[in-house]
Amino acid sequence: MATQNMADPEVTICIPTYEAEAFIARTLGFATGQTLPNIRILISVDQSSDSTAAICHSIAATDPRIEVFEHSTRVGWAGNVAGLIRRVQTPYFFIYFHDDFVSPHYCKRMVQALKATSNTASANCSLDLIGRAQKRIPAHRYDLDPANRMLTMLANHQVPGAPLRSMIRTEALDIANLLRPGIGPGEMFQAYGLHTAIMLAGPAIGVDEPLYTRWMRDNALTTSAEKPDCRDLRKVWVTNLDRLWPYLEARIADPQALALIKHSFVLRAVWQILNAKDVSRACLQDIWHQRPMLPELLDTPSTDCVSATVSQDVLAFRAQVSDRLDHLPKARVS
Repeated sequence: MATQNMADPEVTICIPTYEAEAFIARTLGFATGQTLPNIRILISVDQSSDSTAAICHSIAATDPRIEVFEHSTRVGWAGNVAGLIRRVQTPYFFIYFHDDFVSPHYCKRMVQALKATSNTASANCSLDLIGRAQKRIPAHRYDLDPANRMLTMLANHQVPGAPLRSMIRTEALDIANLLRPGIGPGEMFQAYGLHTAIMLAGPAIGVDEPLYTRWMRDNALTTSAEKPDCRDLRKVWVTNLDRLWPYLEARIADPQALALIKHSFVLRAVWQILNAKDVSRACLQDIWHQRPMLPELLDTPSTDCVSATVSQDVLAFRAQVSDRLDHLPKARVS
């Protein structure tokens, strides 16, 4: 039985889980083994057909820091995460993906970093990938204004610094209605809503230590062996963009920067849809036409609202997307 003082928990570890009986006990072992005192652990179990919920309840019975919530119907990854975030009452929290690994010192080091920099909203660390992909993603400091932080996140094939696995200052984050319950092909792309909320919450500090490990396993939500259909992904992204536009419009004042962010989001959507099966230009046409016209700032990248480096990154990413569109097999072009 844990004897940790629960008077003033400082960090909430949020664990959204689904069909995880093979590894959820290990995940909870990493969570309960944190060296930072006074943590709270919230587990949200999406409706599962295995013993995930029973395992969680069994472990929670031995540790008063753990609270388990069960869904009687499927809400999907986004619904699960949104429900957890809204239950956070501590100064800091992070989303602990149910099949990942964290160092025992993750909470302690990340909170120390945030306390040392009072103007930052989140802290990300170096991230190790294991399983289907094996590499290290360096931590990344997002210290520019909101528009440039958004564009840095969008204009890179690999989002710098893995912000979804950040320690977040609770009072800074506003997820609004960006995460909605829903299941099906491409449901994980709602994660871009959380990415957006983190970027707009404030600057982020990078902690140059490998404190978090992502397991790229087969049959995970993000690494499913079967590619989703092009039209299914297009539908998901159209819904995502419809939800993101008003959120961005309320928070990005500069019209040129806003147009460039929207354009970059459409580039990101098209890039993801190009990975679907049965992809064609006809399938992509509707969403491609949603992109705003590029502002003139791209012709002269150094402007007041967007840094030259970030603007060049957007141009490079646009060139990559355009090249892939141009090379779609003729038999699949309508």
